[in-house]
Amino acid sequence: MISLSFENLSFAYHKDLMVLKDISSSFDSHKIYTLLGLNGSGKTTLIKCLAGLLKPTQGYAYLNGQDIETVSYIDRSKYISYVRQGVSTGDDHY
Repeated sequence: MISLSFENLSFAYHKDLMVLKDISSSFDSHKIYTLLGLNGSGKTTLIKCLAGLLKPTQGYAYLNGQDIETVSYIDRSKYISYVRQGVSTGDDHY
């Protein structure tokens, strides 16, 4: 079973702009989860922290019980993918 979890996770883009503060949860395989929130509430920031694209200010993210920062990008990519918003394909001029 694949698991993704985070404990006491916090993230700030700037010293005075805390986006995530001391949150914890876990996700198990074979289930579907939905992340809902207002614009600017930290949904994408959380996903980036869980994917290892951003380093949390404090706390930890775990993939199968292993600290996500110690999992190689190649191994991470077997379980986690991220497609950013607003990607231009270059042919958006008709």
